[in-house]
This record gives sequence, structure tokens and C-alpha cells, in this order.
Amino acid sequence: MTLSRCAVSFGPYTDATGDVVFAGLRGEIRPSRRVVETATGVVVVATSVPVLLDDSGTATVSLAHTDQAGVDGPFHYSITWRSRTGDPSPGEKAFALPVAAGATQDFDLLEPSPDVAEVSVPIAASLTQVQEAADAATAAAGSAAASAADAADAAEAASLAEASAASSASLASTAQQAATQAQGSADGALTASVQAQQAAEDASASASTAVTAASDAATQAGVAATAATTTSTQVGQQYVAAAVVADNLILTRSNGGTTDAGNVRGPQGIPGVKGDVGDMTPVSQAPALSGTVTITSAMLPSTRSWTLSGNLTIALHSTLPAATVSGTITLVLKQATSGGPFTVTWPGTLEWAGDAPAPTMPTVANAELIVHLLWTGVAWRAMVGGIFYP
Repeated sequence: MTLSRCAVSFGPYTDATGDVVFAGLRGEIRPSRRVVETATGVVVVATSVPVLLDDSGTATVSLAHTDQAGVDGPFHYSITWRSRTGDPSPGEKAFALPVAAGATQDFDLLEPSPDVAEVSVPIAASLTQVQEAADAATAAAGSAAASAADAADAAEAASLAEASAASSASLASTAQQAATQAQGSADGALTASVQAQQAAEDASASASTAVTAASDAATQAGVAATAATTTSTQVGQQYVAAAVVADNLILTRSNGGTTDAGNVRGPQGIPGVKGDVGDMTPVSQAPALSGTVTITSAMLPSTRSWTLSGNLTIALHSTLPAATVSGTITLVLKQATSGGPFTVTWPGTLEWAGDAPAPTMPTVANAELIVHLLWTGVAWRAMVGGIFYP
């Protein structure tokens, strides 16, 4: 529910010479009982409202009216100040804030509630009167106010001590866990060290065995090669050779790559007669291609026949082919039968024969653009093979 409220102002409090008094003084306003909304039973009035006088000796707090509709009956407020016995204060009293009082009230002008005895008197206009009011409040309240303040301070100190003790216990527990983990890590490290030492010894023994085996294999391969060379005879256009024996045979491709042939046993093969195929390379067909295609050394040498299904971008792989090889890739690019025409974009770093610009893909359906990409061992070069129309 929405409560009607009143702004209660305090001060300014000054002495006879105009100097500010009570700056920084703290107080607390409490309702006389637990105030709830009649319809829901929900508490609608704060159980405690703090008051802090600023450097000018003033403060303003917002309080609910004490006789408004919708709550479980009228109530009143009381205020206490956190001051020592004998110290002056603006005065402690119980008071009501009826709706008829309006939206603003001066605390010092509020009348004490008629059904509640005052605890002390309001502040006077001068420092002497303030002292007299404080003495009257002290006589009325006795040592109860000081005892309450001391009890509050003691409770706060106890709370801080409890929090400190809890924090220390938490830190001690964390330290114990860390020590346990550190011990576990040390044990694990020792075990790992022993295992690593054993692995190193095993690796050393394996390496020694491998060296011996490799030496024996090399010797056997040398003997086999010598035997194959010295015992080969020519019969017509064919050759007959001795047996071939080789362990861990590594074959080198023309593009610089290698293949592990493993252990080889058996007769040497008979060289075939070169046919009429010559140096032709295989053709790789792609009936529909778009997006980005990257040219790599693994594609050397070959012919790639691609039909465009969308715009195509040709890129060169960042890892260049070896400087010890060279080769050509021929691209046969065919415009789409329908849906096009599509474009081809070439790498900006590619150098074209005669310093010519990169070619433009013909737009006629089924037209072909042939381009040769040559890796020279140093750089990529390109030339147009021709444009062909259906």
C-alpha cells in the first residue's frame, strides 16, 4: 500500500554565539509497535529510521503518518540519541504524526504524545538551556541511557570480534587445505620424477636398439643393392634382377614429399616400356564450385576443371611449395549454364605474363576460361591459355 508521509526536520542547532552544536550526532526513531497493513498483514512501517545531523546541525527524515487508514490502528514514534550521560542532545521524546499535521513538521515543535511520558526535554535556545535540558533528561532517565549506549557499543564490538574470529577460522581452514594440496602435489611430483627417470632410461635403451637395427638394415640394403646391380642382365627389352631387401625404406616423390614404404622383401620389379601417355597429368572434375579455393603444393601438377555455381575466389596458400620443385596447375573454368553469370577473383600478388591484368571470366553461358599457374621454385606465375565460347 502507499502510505501518506510527513517530512520531519531537525535543527539547525546553534549556541548563543551562533556556533553549530550536535554536528555528527546520531539518533534513531522507532514506532511504538509493529505496524502492518490490515488487508495483507504485511509490515508497512520501518522498525527503525536513522537520524544523522550534518555539519550544519540539521537533518530531515520521512515518516509515515501515525493515524492513517489501512493499517491496524494508530501508533506513535519515539527518538533516542547516541550520546553519553551528561552530553547535550536535541532531546528524546515520544510523538505522534497525525495526517492533520500535514506533510512537513519541525521536530522541536512537536508536542509529546499525551499517553506516553517524556524521556527528556527539547533543546533550548542557548547552550546554558541545552545543558539544563540535558541534566533534566539525565535525572529522569538515570543511567539507563548510558547503559543502553554502552550495551550497544559492547554488542557492536562483540559482533566485530565474532566476525574477526570467523574470518580467522576460515583463513586457517583455507591454509590447512592449501598445505594438504601442496603435500599432495609434492608427492605427485616425486612420483612423476621417478616415472620420468624410468621412461628416460627405457627411451635410451630403445634408441640404442634402434641405432643397432638401423645400422644392420643399412648394411643389408647395401649388400642387396650391390647384388642387384652386379647380377642384373638384359633380355631383349626386359630386365631380370636379383632380390631386393630393405628395411624402413623411404621413397621421395617428385614434389619433394616422402612416403615410408616400410620393410621391402622380394625380387626387383621389371621396368615397363614407356607408353604413349607421355607427361600428361590427371584431371580433377568439379561439376559445381563456388566460394574460395586455395591453391596448395599438393595440387602440383594437375589439371582442374571447375564449373561455376557461384562467385569464385582463387587464393594461394601461405605455405609456398618447396624451392626444389616446380610444376603447373591448369585451371579450366566453365561459366554456369544458368543462374549466372558468376565472377572469378584472382590473388593480387599473382604476376601475369607480360604484366597483363588478371583475366575476367566470360559471361556467356558455358564459356570457358583456361589459366596456367606455374610454380617456378621461387614464385607463382600465371598466363591465360585462352577463352573459348560454346
